[in-house]
Amino acid sequence: MVGTVLAWINRPEPLLPATLAGGPKVPRLDSVQAQYFYAQMAAHDREAAWRAIAEFFPLEKSAENLRYARLAMKGLGEYYFSNEQWADALTQYGQLERVERRRRNCTWRASPVWRSSIIVFSF
Repeated sequence: MVGTVLAWINRPEPLLPATLAGGPKVPRLDSVQAQYFYAQMAAHDREAAWRAIAEFFPLEKSAENLRYARLAMKGLGEYYFSNEQWADALTQYGQLERVERRRRNCTWRASPVWRSSIIVFSF
């Protein structure tokens, strides 16, 4: 019993220290582009990496932040879809659908000739 207590008190520090939250944290990078690239390449905690873009770089600060936040919304939706989290994916894509349309009314049409999507703007 005494040996167990002494061994517990004198145990070495872990080689990989655990965070208080129990999982890896998303680092804050220097630019919104770097944060987006990090989210694309993240191997662990991808959901948090996608969410960190809008958290670390507020949408109101610049048009670039707004653009990457919307791309992150798409990436998060794709993450949910690929992990079969259908309700979360639907919610995420629904938020993207409601993105403000400003002055233009935008519709999508498939073109059989070009075999691509064409955006038609009506003023």
